[in-house]
This record gives sequence, C-alpha cells and structure tokens, in this order.
Amino acid sequence: MPRPSKEKVLAAAGHSPLPMGEAYEPPTVVKKDKVALACWRETVSQLQKQGTFQTCDLMVIERYACTFSLTRKYEQLCQQSTGIQETKTGYRSLAAELSCFLKSSAELRNLEKSLGISVVSRVEAGLAEEVADEFEEFMRTH
Repeated sequence: MPRPSKEKVLAAAGHSPLPMGEAYEPPTVVKKDKVALACWRETVSQLQKQGTFQTCDLMVIERYACTFSLTRKYEQLCQQSTGIQETKTGYRSLAAELSCFLKSSAELRNLEKSLGISVVSRVEAGLAEEVADEFEEFMRTH
C-alpha cells in the first residue's frame, strides 16, 4: 500500500505550506493581532536590512511575532497584579501571569538569537553599528 506524501500528511493535519515567492504576507494568526503584525513587519524589514532574510525563516518569524505579542500581554497583566497572588488563606505566591511572562521572555530571547536580531547576535555576526566617538572623528578630520 503506498504511503501518503509528507505534504498530504501535513495538509490532513491542517497545515498549509507558506508561499515562498516574493510576497511576504503575514499569516492570518499574525494579521489578527496588531502587536504581532507590527513585530512581523519590523522583523522582516530588519532582516532584509541586515541582508540575512530568507523565505525559509518565515515560520520562525511567525513564531517570534506571536511570542512577542504574548509577552507584551503577560507584561501588562503583571503590571496590574504586581506578579503576586494571594490565596484565601493568606499564602502569597507568584502569579500565573508572571510565570507565563518569564517563560515567554526566555522563548523570545531564543527566537531573537536564532533570527540574529538580538544585540548580542548582531555583534557576534559583525552587524552592530559602531558607536561614533565625536573626539575621534574630530581628530581624523582636522
């Protein structure tokens, strides 16, 4: 009995292939969220400026944009609750939103590093802008 292709298995699971042409339309899940959409556009723009953008990165960019949006939401919830919850018995512990914020922040850092858009990864790749020293510039020109 012939086996179904990988594409058919993925399609049956509800996954559709990303368009790999020149159009970089964000996926529907990103379009529905203003923060994720802004993050998607800025990330694609930054990677293109760095000369490191590849269409195969679109899935990672999607994950990064969604995680960025979630992290912002958890951050706002933590500011409202101060990250501490108190039970009826008076026991104080970390709030669930603080735990979610910390975990999503760690995932966000990993995605930034893998995309090469964190400060550290840009420095390691030699893509960071050098700080201009005004005195040094003055000495070179005079």
